[in-house]
Amino acid sequence: MPEAAVRLRPATMADAAAMAEIHVGAWQTAFRGIVPDELLNALRPEEIVVRYREPLAANDAAAQRFIVAVSDRAVIGLVRCGATRDGDEGPACVGEVRSLYVRPTYWRQGVGRRLLHAAIEQLVADGFDTATLWTLTASKQARAFYEALGWRLDGAVTEWEGVPRVRYRAQLSAADPVAGPAT
Repeated sequence: MPEAAVRLRPATMADAAAMAEIHVGAWQTAFRGIVPDELLNALRPEEIVVRYREPLAANDAAAQRFIVAVSDRAVIGLVRCGATRDGDEGPACVGEVRSLYVRPTYWRQGVGRRLLHAAIEQLVADGFDTATLWTLTASKQARAFYEALGWRLDGAVTEWEGVPRVRYRAQLSAADPVAGPAT
C-alpha cells in the first residue's frame, strides 16, 4: 500500500470502537503462543473500548494523546503516548509510547513505523526528551521492530498477567524523521 494512501490524524470519540477492534486483533495475532490462550480468547472489543472512550471523552491531551492511521476512511492503526506512568521515571521529561497497534492485514506496510514516528514527534512537541515503551519479552517481532528503529533495552523488567515484559528507551532530542529516535 502506498504511504500516501494512509493518513494520520488525532483520534476522535468516533474511532473508539475501531481502535478496540484493532487492539484485540493485534493482540490475538501477535501474542498467540506468548500470552496464555485463555487470556487472548477472553479479549473482547466491546470490553476494551472503554480504554479508548474514557480518555477520549476526557479530552485531556496533556495526559495522553491518540493518533490513528486511516486508509479509505477506515481506522487501520493507532498509537497512544503521553507522560510516563513508571514510578522510576520523571514524568516531566520522560514520555511513554503506551500502545501501538495495527490491523494485522496492514502489518509490514510501514503503518506502524509511521505511527511510532508520529508519537515521537508528538512527545518532542510536548517537551519530552526521552521516551520509553514496554513490550513482551518473548515478542521477537515487536522487539525487532523497535530495535530496527533505534530503541534500546534499558534493563527494566516487569510482568503483565505473569508474562515477562521489557522496557525500551530512546532519546528524542535527535529524532531521525525516517528511522526513529537516536539512542
